[in-house]
Amino acid sequence: KANEKVVHLEDERDHLLDSNANVPVDISRLRKSLAEELDRDVAELPFVAELIQVVPDEIKWNGPIERLIRTTSLSIILPTKLAAKAAAYLEENHLGERLSFICPSSVTKDVIYDLDSAVAKLSFRPELEKGRLKWLRQYLYDLYPHLCFEKRDNKYDETENALTLEGLVKTSGILHEKDDTYFLEDASNWVTGWDVSPKQKTLDDGLIKWREEVDRSGRAHREAETERQSLRAKLRSGVQLQACANEFSDIDGLGLSSRIAELEEEERVIVGGSDVLKKLKDDYSEVAENLENAQNKRDEILRRIGGVEARSERNDSRLVALESLLQKCKDELFQPEDSETEFSEIEIEKLEEALDILYKEIENDFGKAPEEPDNIEEAAREATHKIDSRISKLESGLDKLRDKNVAAMQRFIADGRNQAFRDELSLDLEEGYQEETYTMFDEVRIQIEEEDLAKNRERFEELLRVQVPEEVSGFSESLESHRDRIRKRINELNDHLVRVTFDRKEDTYIQLKFEDAGDDGVRRFKKLRRHALEADLESDDDDERRRERYHRVEQFLGELEADMTWTERVIDVRNWFKFRADEFYKEGDGLRQSYSGAAGKSGGEKNRLASTILATAIAYQYGIDVGGKQTETFRLVAVDEMFSKTDDEFSEYLLDLFKEFHLQLLIVQPLDAKIHVVQKYVERYHVVERRDGLSFVGDLSVREYLGSKSKEEVTPGDIRGSTEVVETE
Repeated sequence: KANEKVVHLEDERDHLLDSNANVPVDISRLRKSLAEELDRDVAELPFVAELIQVVPDEIKWNGPIERLIRTTSLSIILPTKLAAKAAAYLEENHLGERLSFICPSSVTKDVIYDLDSAVAKLSFRPELEKGRLKWLRQYLYDLYPHLCFEKRDNKYDETENALTLEGLVKTSGILHEKDDTYFLEDASNWVTGWDVSPKQKTLDDGLIKWREEVDRSGRAHREAETERQSLRAKLRSGVQLQACANEFSDIDGLGLSSRIAELEEEERVIVGGSDVLKKLKDDYSEVAENLENAQNKRDEILRRIGGVEARSERNDSRLVALESLLQKCKDELFQPEDSETEFSEIEIEKLEEALDILYKEIENDFGKAPEEPDNIEEAAREATHKIDSRISKLESGLDKLRDKNVAAMQRFIADGRNQAFRDELSLDLEEGYQEETYTMFDEVRIQIEEEDLAKNRERFEELLRVQVPEEVSGFSESLESHRDRIRKRINELNDHLVRVTFDRKEDTYIQLKFEDAGDDGVRRFKKLRRHALEADLESDDDDERRRERYHRVEQFLGELEADMTWTERVIDVRNWFKFRADEFYKEGDGLRQSYSGAAGKSGGEKNRLASTILATAIAYQYGIDVGGKQTETFRLVAVDEMFSKTDDEFSEYLLDLFKEFHLQLLIVQPLDAKIHVVQKYVERYHVVERRDGLSFVGDLSVREYLGSKSKEEVTPGDIRGSTEVVETE
């Protein structure tokens, strides 16, 4: 049992890592079989569980919601056009497991969701199309309108559909159910979501536990086997001893040896003294051997005769069936239009020639007819398999062509330029693709051609095939240029940061690092862009190649227009990067620590890091060489109440940093206890005083201010604020 559990957990874990989904491996294999039957990729048949996940803020509800919607979560979302074939597959095959599918409805309605409902605590896969997302949310809410309660209370009793944190489910005010087959917090049984880390951790812990159990069981088994063999050896010894001790004559070796010798001597005397007896024995042995050989030959011949007769009967039956089938095929293939009319001799000759040609085509496609009758059935199976493969391939191609045709019709209707034709067209696919559907579009095509609406089509298509791809290519190049500028500016900023002391005690400096953000949306955008612009166009390229590239660009633009929120995010090149700050020792350039976020950092560390990068960026914008020679330029930076919430040490660090960059600093700050921090960095104060709704500005040096303060000429309560200029000479 322990070994089986380990194998099961390893199988589940391998599948979890390969598929990056929480759906159990057995159900996933059933979906794969169904996808192969439908000639579809597995990604086209998602489980509901792969599209939904409890939001992080409501993670405590993961177990109860899993228990509530587990059955529906393991249902496959299947296109309506595949429903009949999928239902036939489920009906005709014994799956050994439960498998269900649902078909999305094209009709959706606006539903107001209660914020305490189970569905409101679910997030949906970001790449899910908006219409599909709206339908799925509505479908789940219709099935599970349950409200979530921390515990049973009066409001719970009044609610018809409810769910508690302990997993108690009330449905329609009648059914009360609690399924404790598994613990709520047991992530190994979770099926929803695309975050597999909780389930992976649970499976890893389970593997460790059961592998230890296997080791203990193995040791116990080996010890028991050793003891069993020891006891069995003792038992055999006892049995042998009992058998030998029944009578003394049985263990009287000397007496038995004497008796054997006497009998052998007696036989030798008898045989040696009678030549006739010896000859009879020899003749008997020879006759017995010949008789045995003859019987063996007879049995072999009888077996062969029986096999030949059986094959002959089978071949006769096959011959009759094949002759009947051949005649039936001839009748169907060469049947005259009038059943009462017979073919003439000339027509019969032509039919025979056509039949010979057909035989040759069959021989080319399926090989020569088997010479041995026993090989007919195998040849028939191979031919049937080839024909089925061709039929399946043709049907698949037909489905793709039909889908492509429907997509073209949908694009034609959706195109605003075809507004005039919308009243004449309808695309109702509830009953599948039908001839009437195509006829309406064909009539529109005839109308366009007869009214000469496409006389400027060639010029228009040329503009679309050339100008649009070129503009998209220019857009792509501008994104790449923006990306390169960001990299270049960060590298230039790092050249300045390396000369700025970040931590004076540890003597360190800061470097900004960037790497690929690893965002799925950005990766998808780049892939779509590469596909749209792959293979540069040349002046001598044929129309087909230009048209192909235009269609790829059209698909790319369609993806961008489908979700503007996603588009705005992925074309912002800053979202392509993930940034962090690394702190290095100046001596030896060893890494001290990395800052990839504010979590786990003190307020002082966060302030110092942000201020260092900000000041360096300002210096970079002014074109200042950090640590270089001061130039005769005015570089003003104004800050408002910057030191009101910082300690003195950090304030002095920041002022020294601005001084190191040769910046002129204008500080706006109340005249309070913090004034002493900036006192040694400024030359003059500009004191603002408000009287009777009017503001007055007074100018005085630091020395004058200190003198006036000692004489209480300046009253802090009457002063609203002051500006101080730091001369960073």
